[in-house]
Amino acid sequence: MVPASARECDGYRPGHVHRKGSAMRVRRNTFAWLTISCLVGVVAINSPALAQDEECLLCHGSGEGMVEPAHEIDAEAYEASIHAEMGFACTDCHSTGDFEELPHEGTETPRCADCHPSAQEDFALSVHAGVEQFGEESCGACHSTHEIRAIDDPDSRLFSVNQPGTCGNCHADDQVVGNLNLDLEVIRKYQGSVHGLGLGIQDQQPAVCSDCHGGHAILPANDGDSRINPFNLTETCGECHADESELYAESVHGVAFSQGRTTSPTCTVCHGIHEIKNVPEPGATVQEARLVRTTCTSCHASAALMTGLGVDASRVASYEASFHGLVRQRDEAAVADCASCHGVHGIFNSSDPRSTVHVDNLQETCGDCHPGATAQFASTPVHYVSPTGGLEGADIGTVVVEWVKRIYWILLFGVLGGMLAHNLVIVSWYVRRNWRKENAQRMRRRFDGWQIAQHAMLVISFAVLVISGFMLAYPDTWWGRLMVDVGVSEEIRRWTHRVAAIVMIVASFIHLFWMLGTSYGRRELKRIAPGMRDVREVMQNMKYHLGTSDRPAAFAKYDYPAKAEYWALVWGTVVMAITGLMLWFPVFTTSFLPGWSLKVAEVIHLFEAWLATLAILIFHFFYVFGHPEVYPLNFSMFHGGMREDHAKHHHPGWHDDEESKSATTSS
Repeated sequence: MVPASARECDGYRPGHVHRKGSAMRVRRNTFAWLTISCLVGVVAINSPALAQDEECLLCHGSGEGMVEPAHEIDAEAYEASIHAEMGFACTDCHSTGDFEELPHEGTETPRCADCHPSAQEDFALSVHAGVEQFGEESCGACHSTHEIRAIDDPDSRLFSVNQPGTCGNCHADDQVVGNLNLDLEVIRKYQGSVHGLGLGIQDQQPAVCSDCHGGHAILPANDGDSRINPFNLTETCGECHADESELYAESVHGVAFSQGRTTSPTCTVCHGIHEIKNVPEPGATVQEARLVRTTCTSCHASAALMTGLGVDASRVASYEASFHGLVRQRDEAAVADCASCHGVHGIFNSSDPRSTVHVDNLQETCGDCHPGATAQFASTPVHYVSPTGGLEGADIGTVVVEWVKRIYWILLFGVLGGMLAHNLVIVSWYVRRNWRKENAQRMRRRFDGWQIAQHAMLVISFAVLVISGFMLAYPDTWWGRLMVDVGVSEEIRRWTHRVAAIVMIVASFIHLFWMLGTSYGRRELKRIAPGMRDVREVMQNMKYHLGTSDRPAAFAKYDYPAKAEYWALVWGTVVMAITGLMLWFPVFTTSFLPGWSLKVAEVIHLFEAWLATLAILIFHFFYVFGHPEVYPLNFSMFHGGMREDHAKHHHPGWHDDEESKSATTSS
């Protein structure tokens, strides 16, 4: 029911509320002051406000639709608010407007700054000031309006457990911050961090948004007064991590940063920002334990960065080459890493007595993992690097190590080189023997001079293409680095690859002209064309070599392995030529194809190269070097012939045809 006094007011409209005037309020306050004793003074002060609020709540908190939804409040939530507890009346905030008439005229949005001027001043300087989503009265976006609770109240929107959700109302909403280039995953990252996971756990008070960013005066990180400015981070993080902050400030990192070397890491560089993980502990997962190593190497593996700071850039590589580093690369968590020896926050120069790797402290440091470690054990070099300027001035240990390495290099080349030379002498004897044997026997002409020349062009261009192409795809291989060391620059490699590609394409066109433009070539094309006979040859050849048949396969001039290799070569050459030209002329290619076509061409070019290379090594080389009947070398590529007995045994169809032709010609 709408109060009678409200119904009797002029201009009453449903959904609006009547408010009694100030004269009545003064009379009621005077009466209360005169009738209540000083012993209950607090009640005397608060009771008029409470009575007034009850009067306002008759309509605004009725829950019966007596006002527009935008003007209705939750009475119970309001009564539990900090303002209600402190005895503030509705008109203390809603101080403007004519509340004697309905609807209320001249009302203005309450100004929190009237009571909280310093908060308003701070907010005016913050990144939130002027953000459209906050509207004219921005305080309510974070604190709410009528339901404002004390910050230490568990029901407060800004209570520690609730704060990420409150901030997430905007920072996880694409409609609010999507156009501001802000990370929409920031709340999710925080909730998965060591801080976020500690929320709500007894005896834990992890940092929340306002602890790091501030409350009202939230400033951008590049502002010198911002709590998250790199130069202020030590102090900000130190509010919770005082010991760590003090150690960092005295460490090589902290001192360097304070001196203006801004490439030196701060708290967030190592720990991250919102997605801060727990420090690895004994029994940590491989992923957790790997954090330290990947964090340190992100800077210390950069030669450009370390050289500018006067730090040895080989430290990461030398660690990875050590026992610890090699075991770490096997994803073993329980092995020493950077922090195990150097510490975490209190990292000092090795010449500093406070350093864990100072000569006086090494035995104790090593003893953490190696109980009973002696001084001699602790002196074992971890970051060992071979001296580049000779051994002059080197310590005795380095001299011994380097001389041992030199001796073994001599042994490697001497012993293994001698073995290789020994075997080459034997192989060369068999090569000479087989060459003489073939020259002494009747040979059946298998390839003519054009075919031999085409094959030579193909072999040379293919080998150069494989080496120069894989140099680009796999620059960290030992032979790739060796090529660079001997002077094969990228420009030389690139043009070598392109010239070899041109040679292969030219050889392909020569072969095409020979195959289609000569009578012999056209006959060869018919002979190498696949057919059903090849299927029968495959089955019979496998039966014979598996021992299920005593009859070997009777091949024609070109057996199925030769045909398979030939047509695979045709396919591979076409694919490699097309994709290679696309990559050679990317601007022209993308003038009529989408940009991603270059990546597709790159993938095809690489995998087709691997397919061709491995097919040659596994299949073709078997018939050139590894087959028992041709070992150690098939000479057909040089003279184009085949021994008569071999042709008759393995290619009876071709042998018989050639014999018939010879007989016809002689007759």
